[in-house]
Amino acid sequence: MAPEAIPLRTLTTLLNYERLVSDPRYKQTSLHSSTISDQTMLPQSDPQAFKKINVHTFHHDASTPDSTQDQALETSTTQAISTIHPSCDIATRSLSPTQLENIFYESRSHDACHKALILFKKKFAFCSSDQQLSIQIKNEDAVLIDPFPLSIIEYKLTGLKLMSVQSLKLGNGGATYITGGENEGFHSILGFPKPGTSVGQIVNLDDFFVVDMTRMQWGKRGIFDEPYFLGKGRDWQDAMDTICDDMKELGIGASWILENQHTELMRKCQKGHGITGTIEKTQAGVITVVWEES
Repeated sequence: MAPEAIPLRTLTTLLNYERLVSDPRYKQTSLHSSTISDQTMLPQSDPQAFKKINVHTFHHDASTPDSTQDQALETSTTQAISTIHPSCDIATRSLSPTQLENIFYESRSHDACHKALILFKKKFAFCSSDQQLSIQIKNEDAVLIDPFPLSIIEYKLTGLKLMSVQSLKLGNGGATYITGGENEGFHSILGFPKPGTSVGQIVNLDDFFVVDMTRMQWGKRGIFDEPYFLGKGRDWQDAMDTICDDMKELGIGASWILENQHTELMRKCQKGHGITGTIEKTQAGVITVVWEES
């Protein structure tokens, strides 16, 4: 008997949550300040270069539970929302829950598409060859697809409309992560060919369902306000108009990550963070991602 189809929306939600709460860059940190509540933090720059600049600072906070070490905590009680640092100013305390949630997603999605793709690939490694995915975007009947001819589609984005700066002050130093600092960036999405289509080296987004798990690094949510995009490829392309002025396709891979410029940048970023991703399967059959620090 064939296994029950996995709902792609549910899978994306769970893997995205695992990616977010297990990011070691932000372990035991909390939000100290943000330009969303204090515009005086904005750096001096050409006002025409970006339509918007967000700066968020995070300080070490020993009172914050370390979800990267406590698996039970990570999978049960960790909320996908920024917590407020005890020494933050009044302006930061005025941030709404929605704003704190957006900051959480935006900060932890910086240069994270490579890690997001690894999660999907390793999840599917546990699946049998007859496993199917169920895709339902709105209220239409679900479409069943084969997950194994998935494609990793890579783009160079230019004319980015948001520059996001994450500044971390840690107990043993600090780090700064900048998204869109040079008014360009590289981005990967996961494409699932629609039934009856074949994948070539020239991308026709009309032939794909698309998952973009890290679009929140540019502050943009999905069709139904999700912290990711799940939908038709052409709808994803149209939605990217709110993120950048232009996109150039770099390449497509059938079930592997191409050896191109973006992949190398992602690997350098991942190595620089001291992060490698693995997925473990417990005796109870629970799939859990573990980010290891080297």
